[in-house]
Amino acid sequence: MFFDIEITNRCNATCSFCPRDKMPQQGRMTFDDFKATIQRIIEAGNNYRVGLCGTGDPSVHPEMCDFVTYAYEQGVSVEITTNGQLVTRDKAEKLLAAGLRKITFSVTGTDDVYEDIYNLNFEKTRQNILDFRDLAGDSCEIFINLVNYSEYSDKVNIKKLKQYWRNLGFENFEVMKITNRGGAAGWVEVEGQLNSKERVYELMGEYDIKGVCPIAFDTAIIGWDGNYYLCCHDWQHDVPCGHVQTHSVADAMQYKLNRFLNDIPEICPQCNLYPPNYLQRSYTHLRVEYTEEGAFNKYKDIETQIIKQLT
Repeated sequence: MFFDIEITNRCNATCSFCPRDKMPQQGRMTFDDFKATIQRIIEAGNNYRVGLCGTGDPSVHPEMCDFVTYAYEQGVSVEITTNGQLVTRDKAEKLLAAGLRKITFSVTGTDDVYEDIYNLNFEKTRQNILDFRDLAGDSCEIFINLVNYSEYSDKVNIKKLKQYWRNLGFENFEVMKITNRGGAAGWVEVEGQLNSKERVYELMGEYDIKGVCPIAFDTAIIGWDGNYYLCCHDWQHDVPCGHVQTHSVADAMQYKLNRFLNDIPEICPQCNLYPPNYLQRSYTHLRVEYTEEGAFNKYKDIETQIIKQLT
């Protein structure tokens, strides 16, 4: 399981594909809640990854380096995802000294295109990334995260962007598809081409698929206020699932399952990754193309496994 800890939902960028300004409240996680979060993760078991990101940029939080140090002292290795603008040479040295072992820089676009998307200075970000690489050597993995924005802008070419960073010596990439963020980014299309929604629900009935969304169980989201939330697409924090000070990870996951089985959260039908919506558009899972029968059987298998683990 991946634990995504949102130590803040504030950000220094104003990305054109991010609906963060629709969040009802912004803030920073307290050290007490961060400590409780790390202890809940340890309590949950050994098979996990931990990242600092959520809906903001962790570098905005003044205690980010202290958080990384605390986690490392507890035997928990964390990674961070950042736009890199505030990861100066001084902050890079502190993060590496704190025990950081993986960092992902989100840098879709270069020069004017980057600045149009992020409203940040590209040359400053580029230099910060190069400085981090030089300081880190082999002690920390560095990934470049690219948002596949090409469906909505002819100015972004993922292949060319990868080559740009390869020319600078970077080989690790993560490519993310645009989603509608649980309906918060309404300009991303939800409706699909393969089936009508009515037909999808008919097929779900035939395969006895209840509509449990795997995304909510692949990742545990802990918000800046210490609450677990439904998933990474619950941008408006509509579905809290318990607080780290009072609820375990297992408690939060059980709450999520009960909601999917008995009371589907209102945001889910608006999300283009919710199974009925996704199965209108694609029969792909983890980049594997399936037939109609294969796709529905795959979702059934995933759902069955989730329910079995939590009941």
